[in-house]
Amino acid sequence: MSEMKISDILAIGPEEIARGAGTPLEIVPDDAAISERFAAEMIGLIERNNRLGMPSSFILPVGPRGGYPVFVDGVRDESLDLSRTAFFFMDEYLDEEGRHISPDNPLSFRGFVREALIGPLSGSPGFDPGRVCFPDPQDTGAYARLMQHAGGIDLVLAGVGIDGHVAFNEPVPQMDAEAYAKLPTRIVDLTCETRTVNAAMEAGGAIDLVPRRAVTVGMAEIFSARRIVVFMNRGWQRAAVRRFLFGEITVGFPVSLLRGHADLSVIITVEVSQRPLL
Repeated sequence: MSEMKISDILAIGPEEIARGAGTPLEIVPDDAAISERFAAEMIGLIERNNRLGMPSSFILPVGPRGGYPVFVDGVRDESLDLSRTAFFFMDEYLDEEGRHISPDNPLSFRGFVREALIGPLSGSPGFDPGRVCFPDPQDTGAYARLMQHAGGIDLVLAGVGIDGHVAFNEPVPQMDAEAYAKLPTRIVDLTCETRTVNAAMEAGGAIDLVPRRAVTVGMAEIFSARRIVVFMNRGWQRAAVRRFLFGEITVGFPVSLLRGHADLSVIITVEVSQRPLL
């Protein structure tokens, strides 16, 4: 890597991450704290915009999954009005015909959202399941139009893949960074690294069960947001957080491009702050 050797980047200790990232960084104790911060970002934005009579629009990942029950509890506890809120989820797996996999598939992101968000929020003040959206593989251009119709995106909450992907925007090392940042919502092929990690996390290591393609929100839509918060809560993200915050800004590790956004924050666990090799 041009600015620092990869070995030097991976050797960065937790103290240096905390004081030298160059990006606003918060280190929280554990996964439960990540879930609380995730939900607080959502609830805080909705409350502020409701007071101003303004809409709230999110681009959201499926993980960290623990944030959604906390969010639902907060909505219920505060009788939060969701009538102006739109939820745009990042991506979904596709079947061999290029359609969304069934929401009944255990790997389906739509299935998770149905169970963790839509069902529990039914009956909440102003909640409309029609404002819980996923990109359509049959009309990928419609997603950006829906976001514009909702007033633009206020907040992206994001995770990071082992190869640096954001949503399913996988590395394309041969592409110019400026062009990559303008990529729209589209259908993508998933890398072997992504499928392997997802198989380990969600499919008992059965990589053959993990689809090879997905539809994903584009980098263009992510960069259009007024604010981005990246969450990292998995032990294997120790290397990724160092490449993200201290490595070269490159489409070979797409999350690094977010360092060019005007309002970016990062929240990680103590575990993620530790060196990859202790």
